Amino acid sequence: MTKFAELLAPIAAGAETLRTPAHWTQGRATFGGLLAAAGLAAMRRLVDPERHPRSLHVTFAGPVAPGDARLETRLLRAGRSATLVECHVLQEDGVCTSMTAAFGADRPSQVHAEPPPRPPAPEPEQGLTLPYVEGMTPTFTQHYDYRWTVGDLPFSGSGKREIGGWCALRDAAEPATHEHILGLVDAWPPTVLPMLTTPAPGSSLDWSIQFLQWSPEARAGDWWFYRAEADAAAHGYAQTRAVLWDPQGRPAALSTQTVAIFG
Repeated sequence: MTKFAELLAPIAAGAETLRTPAHWTQGRATFGGLLAAAGLAAMRRLVDPERHPRSLHVTFAGPVAPGDARLETRLLRAGRSATLVECHVLQEDGVCTSMTAAFGADRPSQVHAEPPPRPPAPEPEQGLTLPYVEGMTPTFTQHYDYRWTVGDLPFSGSGKREIGGWCALRDAAEPATHEHILGLVDAWPPTVLPMLTTPAPGSSLDWSIQFLQWSPEARAGDWWFYRAEADAAAHGYAQTRAVLWDPQGRPAALSTQTVAIFG
């Protein structure tokens, strides 16, 4: 099966088409973390490599079917230290996903605030392994390894509003990139699914992620710790926030989402 990095390599090299095989889908749509990663890889081509991704905002206007999807990028502004770039993912029905990324070069500053430390957590081998079950779990999840340690499982009827644990990209020995971070964050199910008693789909409407810093030795196939909670949920929508920590316990990303729940 095609690996995550293999799908993104043509985009980084200049291709304007993402070709998604069926094993990278969730339901009838392409895995959102892969779409965001492909968009970021395409936008990087318009930016000075000294300017690193700082934030990304994604709006999911409609499902992207497996197969070919076109990536259109546009430079919005390049200032003295920051660059803003836009990317649209298109199929026959028009724009399916819209993204805007902010890139910025490092600069001296007196402002410094430590991000949240990783909470105490059992080791990965102590967590609950989530198996891939064909026809029951999203197809793309076969590419990730999960060890659940926070909250309850989806559709368990729990009143808890938090989930989390350890996650690793299978067969990925390469150093972790911003694109890998997007996949690791979005690999987890919506935080409120444990509140349901029967299976029902959930879909992100929009997603904002702020990139922090992680150890340069960290690899995508290492264990990364994820914790998410719902701030509010009503009328079929939920607002959630999450943090991803690297294998050394350094915060790598902050994430917020608005999720539609069909159940």
